Amino acid sequence: MEKSVLGRGLDALIREGDIMPSGRGERIEKIDESRIRKNKYQPRYRFEEKAIGELARSIREKGVIQPIIVREVEDGYELIAGERRLIAARQAGLLKIPAIVKEITDEKDLLEIALIENIQREDLNPIEKARSYRRLISEFDETQEMIAERVGKDRSSVANLLRLLELQDPIKKLIEEGRLNFGQARTLLSEKDESRQLKLAGLAADGRISVRRLEKMVGVRTKNTTTRGRSANVDPHIAYAEDVLRDALKTKVVISPSRKGGGKIEIEYYTDEELDRLCGLLNMKNVEEKER
Repeated sequence: MEKSVLGRGLDALIREGDIMPSGRGERIEKIDESRIRKNKYQPRYRFEEKAIGELARSIREKGVIQPIIVREVEDGYELIAGERRLIAARQAGLLKIPAIVKEITDEKDLLEIALIENIQREDLNPIEKARSYRRLISEFDETQEMIAERVGKDRSSVANLLRLLELQDPIKKLIEEGRLNFGQARTLLSEKDESRQLKLAGLAADGRISVRRLEKMVGVRTKNTTTRGRSANVDPHIAYAEDVLRDALKTKVVISPSRKGGGKIEIEYYTDEELDRLCGLLNMKNVEEKER
């Protein structure tokens, strides 16, 4: 009796030689993994071996659930997004892998699609995002405003991420490893003495000082929102939380803390459709259904 393909991924549903149209000049097909080369604009620099191993085991059991994204080139295919899945599929012993083949000729689109796809999947750490933004600026003459519009952030969030590249290499490595978060890293930018900056980064990464203590040690002043607008010296905790929410909701989010320990969160939307999307993300019922 033939084994059911349910739950076994796209590779069990696409037969050898099948080409499935996907719209917008795209198609889905199985591709020989040996014909796929790495994307030179890949924004990810680090891949956790443990996570790759777990994904490979999942692929052996269930197949590839989400196709990688490639474009066709003269000698095969070039990867646009999905390098982690490709590495895991190879580790799992797959000879062919489901892929969305896009028609892309603009080099800038390769970086932008790879960057946005990874950001939407929350696969990039702050340093990888910052390096990708810098490449868009240096290689394709993008402005911070243009980048912000493309990735669904405001310009200040893009600028703050780019500033992380001013930190010393050992500190950037701690951020890449997940030992320092964005709020801690941004606080360290206020410490101009490089040797002291390194020492404080090590203490924070080891959990020996809190973020509040770190702020006091580097002399960061935190202010609440005023009637004239946001202060330039926003609490790094608040700035980090805003960035996390913006990443998750893909819209502008402002957190206004009160002196009593509470506060409010403002989430902006611009159309009824956008409101429905946000309600869905927040696991709420459709607004229209709720009003019935």
